[in-house]
Amino acid sequence: MVMKALLNVLQDDGFVIRTANADLGLITANKDHSNTHPGFIAGPFIPQVWDCSVNVSKFGRQTKVRVNVQVTARNKLNEVKAYELDDPGYYETSSGR
Repeated sequence: MVMKALLNVLQDDGFVIRTANADLGLITANKDHSNTHPGFIAGPFIPQVWDCSVNVSKFGRQTKVRVNVQVTARNKLNEVKAYELDDPGYYETSSGR
């Protein structure tokens, strides 16, 4: 049931599911996402790929869910920057995603 809920949340947020293995408790997904560079009001658009991995495991009588999202962006000079999305607000279920 937790795996199904996670799949729904990811798809609702625009991710394309790449792997879903209930036996391993593993989901991988990604989405293409363009973002406006914070230093510009109307652009340029920075192409980004968001890669997500989810690990679901039993934790006593509960279920533990670990989610990681890595963002990879490429600028006009073809330089690549990758970073982990570490804003706790993004991962909260109450954020309306």
